[in-house]
Amino acid sequence: MHEPHEEGCELEIVEDDRHAAHEPRQATGQADEGENILKIVEEFQREGEQQHNAMNDDSSDDDDDDYHVPHNWSGYDFLKLIVNEGEAVPWEYRQNEVCIGSVYANSDNMKEAIKYWSTLSLQRQFKVVKSSPRTYDVCCVRIDCPFRVYASMGKWQDFWEVRKVVEHTCLLEQLEPQHRNLSAGFIANYMYPLIMDNPSYEPKSIICAVVEEFKYKISYNKAYRAKHKALEIRWGTYEASYHNMPALLHTTCLRNPGSYYDLKTYPCAKKPRKQVLQRSFLALGACFEAFPHCRPVICIGGTFLTGRYKDTILTAVAADGNRQLTSWRKNQGILGIGFCRG
Repeated sequence: MHEPHEEGCELEIVEDDRHAAHEPRQATGQADEGENILKIVEEFQREGEQQHNAMNDDSSDDDDDDYHVPHNWSGYDFLKLIVNEGEAVPWEYRQNEVCIGSVYANSDNMKEAIKYWSTLSLQRQFKVVKSSPRTYDVCCVRIDCPFRVYASMGKWQDFWEVRKVVEHTCLLEQLEPQHRNLSAGFIANYMYPLIMDNPSYEPKSIICAVVEEFKYKISYNKAYRAKHKALEIRWGTYEASYHNMPALLHTTCLRNPGSYYDLKTYPCAKKPRKQVLQRSFLALGACFEAFPHCRPVICIGGTFLTGRYKDTILTAVAADGNRQLTSWRKNQGILGIGFCRG
């Protein structure tokens, strides 16, 4: 009786295990539960085999044999490639050439580009037909030539654009000795870097540089004016310097407490509402404090200006009381600076 009971119990346990193996197991959300579910394990194995077969597939070699790389591709110079990192500046233009669609930041750049193109590349002269705040039109100096360059600034634009370009039909028989479009201002912009590096650059050197670059010879007077225009671009005009003198003296006194300045002007003969500077005076506050410690001797020194206006700068000096007057320039202390015209 005992043995059949044990065999029956053993069969009952086997049948329960088989029944449980065939039932679909539900996921309960426990960690590493997928390792015990047969369907999930088989799915992972199948995906792994597919990926392994795709990586070891040699079918790509057949594609390389069908499509050959052109021979000229291997000789291309990839060093000249340019990466477009954003929108380009809208007034970039091709150097030494003016064409339809060229854009410029302002009218000065546009005019300089047309002059440079006409003198250096075309070697022909043009005249201005119309020049207004929003349009610029030029044509050839010869009547029978249809050459024309028309540029304008649109109503809603902040840059200039070339709208029309007609080529020259006139023949260039020989190079003219002079060019009317080589103005002093144009030469000043061209020679600006050289003049700034060497302010003593002579007009004769400017003439030689223009002949070498543009093949035209300019006069000595034009080269002289071009040099001074280049200096004015950097330092400003003489008139602007005199106009800024009152503001300069006022600011100097504000930055140096105790200082004093004075100006004397007279009305202009042609424009009575405008004042003309006659003379000025400036004394720093430190000079007032130092004067009681100086010897009771005041010397006046003058320097003559060699610019456009032949003026004089006067300087009042006194010797230091702690030393003997062995050298006037060595022991001098500036008391005041005066400016006098005429």
